[in-house]
Amino acid sequence: MRLVRLRWSFVFAGLASASLLFACKQSHVIASECSTPDACVPAVTSPESMPEDRELLPFDSDRVGTIDIIDLLLVVDDGPDMAEEQARLSRAIGRLIAVLRSGDIDGAGAPEFYAVRDVRVGVLTPRPSAPFSGLASCAQLGPPRIAWSFDNAPTCLPLTEGTTDQDAGALSAPVFEVECSVRVGTAGCEYAEPLEAALRAPAPEDTEVDFGELEPLGDSENVGFLREDSLRVVLVVTNDDDCSARDASLFQGGTRRLCFEHEESLHPLMRYAEGLPKLAPSDSQRVMFFAIAGVPPDLVDESRRARFTFERGSTRNAFYDELLADPRMQARRAEGASEGEARQAPACTSSATGPAYPARRLTEVARSFGRHGLVQSSCQDDYRPAIDAFARAIARRLGTPSL
Repeated sequence: MRLVRLRWSFVFAGLASASLLFACKQSHVIASECSTPDACVPAVTSPESMPEDRELLPFDSDRVGTIDIIDLLLVVDDGPDMAEEQARLSRAIGRLIAVLRSGDIDGAGAPEFYAVRDVRVGVLTPRPSAPFSGLASCAQLGPPRIAWSFDNAPTCLPLTEGTTDQDAGALSAPVFEVECSVRVGTAGCEYAEPLEAALRAPAPEDTEVDFGELEPLGDSENVGFLREDSLRVVLVVTNDDDCSARDASLFQGGTRRLCFEHEESLHPLMRYAEGLPKLAPSDSQRVMFFAIAGVPPDLVDESRRARFTFERGSTRNAFYDELLADPRMQARRAEGASEGEARQAPACTSSATGPAYPARRLTEVARSFGRHGLVQSSCQDDYRPAIDAFARAIARRLGTPSL
């Protein structure tokens, strides 16, 4: 068995400034010093440097399948009241990296699926594509720009309780940086466009998707993020539904609007059901879509999913039909809200994270990806079960080695 080192690429997109990465030092984001992406890959970190609860199996080239690299795009909402959701994601995302790297989901010490050699991680905030007046947090926006981090030294305080600065050096720097950097802050626009952001940021110049007066950014601002032959995985984390607007007048003025009441101003969901798979033009099956969003936990947890065979379209659709038909998933105004008060009824509420609103659009897009898509709840106390569910879906795509 051959032991090789873990190679990483790590990027940020759409962050207004490094100061939004609270609990992280400003030096964490490196903007323009990199002449080429390869020059900015963090130094290699071996599995032995991982802490005990994140130990990886030794990497074995015989366990690598036809897909051995993954480009993981984390679309993390930076709107108000997202701090706890970001912290929960931070505590769980390292597990996804470790599992993909080892091929071992259950921790039994034997690979259950083909491991990958390389994971590139990008963090994108879902701000509107065009600036608009009315809300200060939405008035000054630029194109989502990727900055490459090449400083291997941990620059963020660890989130693990009881961990000190001295302990930081023991953590795998790439995983450690990802865990910190998904905490993108809460100063972003309260109108989130995760679907449009995920589509436009990595889209190539020759894409068939029409962005109107705006340009796709995959060959300019974000050139090099998507690699040839990679499995592209999009993971959205939000406590709201998608509000990707084709008519920016929806947001003009100082009046807060509820996006679900203005469906005619939003991009149709077919734009993303068809457009996101085109991020892999040669093979649409190399794109996967996941979301941690506003859905009731009891409708998507492991015991609920066990009732359905996700490999079969008919039973998979029954899962989504039941989810979308639940009264809690109906987009509606909150009980007692006055006519001029933009207050929506939640799909679920957590004592720590607060309310999350029915993510119907995100759920429908996840459904459109078939067995390559899944939605989980942002109201879950622990995001690790959600991460495991995504890992199992990715494992099915990567295949099982002959042992």
